[in-house]
Amino acid sequence: MLIYLVKVISAATGAGIYNCAFLSIDKTNWGAASGGKMVDLVAAAWSLGKIYAEGSFATGTDSKPYRCKVPHTATNYNKPITGADCLSLWELADSIEVLNLFENFTTASPQSALAADDRMEIWQMTDDGGSPVVRWVGVPLEGTVRRAKVKANAGSDQFVTCNLLGYNGNEITSGLGSGITVNFKANKEGTPTSWQLNQTVPRIAADDIISVENHSGKWWLINNLGKSEDKPL
Repeated sequence: MLIYLVKVISAATGAGIYNCAFLSIDKTNWGAASGGKMVDLVAAAWSLGKIYAEGSFATGTDSKPYRCKVPHTATNYNKPITGADCLSLWELADSIEVLNLFENFTTASPQSALAADDRMEIWQMTDDGGSPVVRWVGVPLEGTVRRAKVKANAGSDQFVTCNLLGYNGNEITSGLGSGITVNFKANKEGTPTSWQLNQTVPRIAADDIISVENHSGKWWLINNLGKSEDKPL
């Protein structure tokens, strides 16, 4: 089984499914001051007569990278993307759909657990539903606990809106990972209903960095909150 490293580009066609692009290791960057060892895939130009193994890459006539699905000898008939038989042997390598196995169980309206530029380790499995189809599946390289930045002071609701911090530590302000709803629970006597998030300790304020985790399509604060001394629940 071949395993690949990809980065998330955007949400795809369903819960836990992402459009991803392959990554490669560029040895010329090892030890570089930028620290960037993982780079976007840059494939050599397709070459007539070359023997391509499964999993190898080539740049097509549209200047995009393609992954070889079936071993073959390169002819103009299977050339990506102008060859008549290219789709049976090649697939686009900068936008593939990947199912995150950690999101296999989701709520009715799930929030994506991954953000743009998150890394995943992926491989192929056969989907036996209806007619068998080989699909990409994988798991994220990052841990399940994420850091998030609070966008506004907590109010009377039992949730706040946050932006995740990306794999590089930067706040994600648009697209996947931005504007997520983080749910909270508070410790109090009796049934925990009708409590207000702005009456808990610690107080949750704009620009706070908190630890969150996604469970079945919902984001939660890692630790419970307690009742405030000056504003009892």
